[in-house]
Amino acid sequence: MSQRLLLMGMMNSRRGVTYLYNEGVENVAWVTGYSAGTTGNTQSKEATYLYLEALSIGQRTYVTDAVVDLTSISTIWVDWVNTGDAGMYSCLVASTNKTASYTTYNARTLVTGAFVRGTNSLDVSGLSGNHYIRVHASGVVGFIYSKIKAYKVWLE
Repeated sequence: MSQRLLLMGMMNSRRGVTYLYNEGVENVAWVTGYSAGTTGNTQSKEATYLYLEALSIGQRTYVTDAVVDLTSISTIWVDWVNTGDAGMYSCLVASTNKTASYTTYNARTLVTGAFVRGTNSLDVSGLSGNHYIRVHASGVVGFIYSKIKAYKVWLE
């Protein structure tokens, strides 16, 4: 039997925001998702962020353990930083597939290269029904690191 995330009771009434992850608080469980490669790839749950590190062609992923109903959601936001190298990927994904690579998605935001802490959005206004939310760190060919700290993931 699959789990389904119920959004009731997690709303921040000030802004109409539903936090899935908020600086260490998991309003839905985040679990290890797709992983590829072994050397130099790691991930961990730190006090205030989800950490993902992928080297070369490796990938590391955190994914919601339960599906999220996106029927009345227009945007998914992520507050994150990537202190890795210039040629790697950071991805925020909405997908009906829980355990896939960043190349399998129903909607995706992909950022190339390192970046300072900030927010990126994912337009999900065209989606409806149940989807998993995934955060991916992906390296590319060569000794290139993707090092993500994801501080918040929320729905609006």
